Amino acid sequence: MTTAFLITTDKIKKHGYTQGNVGDEIVTPTLRRVQDHNLKPILGSQLFKRLLAGVNASDLNANETLLLETFIKDYLTASVDHKIVNHLIFQLRNATAGSTKDNMIAPLTSAERVTLLDDLRRDEENYGNDLIDHLKDNAGLFLEYKEWICSKEFVKPANNAKVSVIRFS
Repeated sequence: MTTAFLITTDKIKKHGYTQGNVGDEIVTPTLRRVQDHNLKPILGSQLFKRLLAGVNASDLNANETLLLETFIKDYLTASVDHKIVNHLIFQLRNATAGSTKDNMIAPLTSAERVTLLDDLRRDEENYGNDLIDHLKDNAGLFLEYKEWICSKEFVKPANNAKVSVIRFS
């Protein structure tokens, strides 16, 4: 599991629909899961690890910075927005799992929730496909994407695929 992040929770809140009052205790695990389970298969393990290392060491090159700021940021933001909806509604506690309600906002109906999730899913798919298309068109700029190592410990990049997200209904 990843312990470093390619973007901050503040960027997610600034650029996405997730409001600033959503606590990092919810946003952080959502971002971690999105990076590990959604983004890493798109980039492949090697490019994913290189970008994490580059962010941590502040040594991203211009192409990696462009990739991160133009494509990955949008994809991660849309993916977190999509995934976090259920985590804002439901809570896991020591005695039970349940739904939460806020006196300041009316909860979504089931039909409204499905509509919202479908809309967020489309955003995630579109940004994911933009990311994949950019990587395919510019594979020569990202050696870890173009010449990946095939082994059990490395995930192959999604260089011949399109993003497809499960529809909630």
